[in-house]
Amino acid sequence: MSKHRELSAKDLAFEKERGDFRRRIKELQFTNELRSEYVETLELCISNLECENQKLEDWNRRLLEFIDMEPDVFKSL
Repeated sequence: MSKHRELSAKDLAFEKERGDFRRRIKELQFTNELRSEYVETLELCISNLECENQKLEDWNRRLLEFIDMEPDVFKSL
């Protein structure tokens, strides 16, 4: 018996399908990695915006304290 036997049509079809699935898995893994990087970037942007928002809220609070006015009164003006 030789080491290299010929594959049947069924085996060839199976190998082709398996190759197609492996290729698709690699594509999906790559897409997933890209999306994960994008999500990390968005999370960093959100964190930076939340920090900036907190700074602005602090400034607003201090300014309202400085002018000695309630926020509702200031909004109505």
